[in-house]
Parts: sequence; structure tokens; C-alpha cells
Amino acid sequence: MRRIGLCGLLLVALALPAAARGQAELAWKWKEGDKFYAKTETRVKQTLLVEDPRRELKDANDREVRQQFKHTVWLSYAVRKVNKDGSAEILQKVERDPVVKDEKEDVEKRDVLLGPGPARGGAGAELVLHVSPRGEVTKVQGQDKLLERLAGTETSKREAVRAALSEESLKRAATAALGFLPEGKVKEGGAWTRTAALDLGALGRLGVEYRYTYEGKGKGDDKNLDRITFTSRVKDYKPHARDEGPGRGRSLDTQVVQGELTGEGSGSFAFDAAAGRLVRARTTLKLSGPMTFKNVTATYRTRLTQEQTSQTTVMDKLPEK
Repeated sequence: MRRIGLCGLLLVALALPAAARGQAELAWKWKEGDKFYAKTETRVKQTLLVEDPRRELKDANDREVRQQFKHTVWLSYAVRKVNKDGSAEILQKVERDPVVKDEKEDVEKRDVLLGPGPARGGAGAELVLHVSPRGEVTKVQGQDKLLERLAGTETSKREAVRAALSEESLKRAATAALGFLPEGKVKEGGAWTRTAALDLGALGRLGVEYRYTYEGKGKGDDKNLDRITFTSRVKDYKPHARDEGPGRGRSLDTQVVQGELTGEGSGSFAFDAAAGRLVRARTTLKLSGPMTFKNVTATYRTRLTQEQTSQTTVMDKLPEK
């Protein structure tokens, strides 16, 4: 489930004393009844060097697996309620079935979570996000219904995606996309930091530190837009535990039991301050490091190299297919 941002409201303090001029106050601007759409394309290139499980060291029997694919998802956001403190309830809906295209072989497949057959959990899947003024998602509703759409009564599939659809996991993912605004006013060139936990599905979880910079107004066609850039670095990595409490054991055939992923990334956001909405965003993340997979018959020592690049575009209407 790859990363979608919405726009912060820019207020230039023209009426304040001269010492405060040039500062901006960035906060989420929600309008009850407002609705907009977002298209996100994520391209992934990765190489997995797999050792022969029967040997202790790498040799000619090592196998190199290369993958290159693009994931496209269409979402809508409808503001159902705005509270006095500036927080809001937002209905997030999947408007079209997500598509995964293997760019190496130029073929399309179903979303990896949905599997073959009818796209349960695709178009029409909904979540309700409770968002604070700074973009922190404090509550998520609807994940149980989404789990039913994704997995139905298939026990193995339910266990495989349950952790990814837990409220804590969904809150972390949504906050990672929305919670990048500074606290209080910021000058052009001003910077702020935050940390986030990113779930990688079966691979585990990353702890990431972000450093943001407010660049002021853009140039050319972006002269009326506000620009925020960021860099990021991986602080820590944790594989998922095989058992997560009574009755919560994972049913995946192969699991990550050890790893040392490191990485860094960057990105930018362009905002329409008058509309209080994101116009477009771009993010990149590069990961690499050794990982050990294990199943009931063998242990595989591998080295992963992965690059993710995502582009998000926000619009008022959903284009024709």
C-alpha cells in the first residue's frame, strides 16, 4: 500500500509585525462535503541475490532474481465532518481496481494482495480516517470490512494480511503520508524533522527519520504553489515475529527471520494554498542489505537491493479510463 499526501494551508502573516513577515503557518485545510481524487503510480526495481540453501558461502549456485513492476491505485477522499479543533473525518475509497504491471515482461496482473479471480477488496473498498490538524491519523475505521473483501473466509489469506490491515498499521501508513507539516509557523528555508514506522508487509517494518524543508513559492508554472522538500534515512529495521500472541501466528510459508536493511530517500510536495490541497508529490526510497528467509525445509541467505519511486497527482474529477 504504497504513500498519498494532502495539502496544508499556507497563511502569510501580512498583518503581523515586520519581524514575523515571511513566515508561513502550515495546517490541514478541510472543507466539509469536499471531495477529490488521487492517482498514485509506484515503480519498484529490485534484485534479490539468493544463496544456495545447502551451502554456507556464496558460489556459482547463487541465484539472482530481478523484478521491475509498476503499481497504480486510484483513491477518492470525501470530507465527512470537520471538528472545532480542526480535525476531520475523511472517507477514503478505492475507485478502481489496483493494477500491477510487470514492466520487465510487459504484462498486467491483479494486485498482489487481491490474488487471482474477482477483485475482492478492489474498487469500492473504504476506510474512515480521523485526522488531526497536523495530519496525524488518530483513528481508522472499516478495516474489518476491508479484511473480509480481501480474504473472505480463506484462513491462510486472512492471517497473511491481518497485520497489514490492523488499525495500528493503517494509522502508521496514513500518518506517514499526511503527517509531515511543521508545528507552528515556519520561514522560507526553515526545516523540521519527524520519525515514522513504515510497514513492508511480509518483509517487516522500517523506522525512518525525515527532514523537511519549506522552500517557499515555486517558479514558472508553479509560482502560485508552495513547495516542501525532504530527505529520509532508515534508522532501524525489524522483521516480523513468527508469532504475535496467542492465535496470531503468521501462516506465510516463508518468513524473514533476520535482516539488516539500510537506506535513504528524498521527495517533494507541491501545494495549492488557496484550495488547501496537494497538486502533486514525488518520493523515492532506496533499500539494501542482507536478509535471511526460512521455511519448514530450508534457510535462504539473500541480499536485497530495492528502489521505489512514487508519483501522486490530485484532481477534482476522475478521468475516463
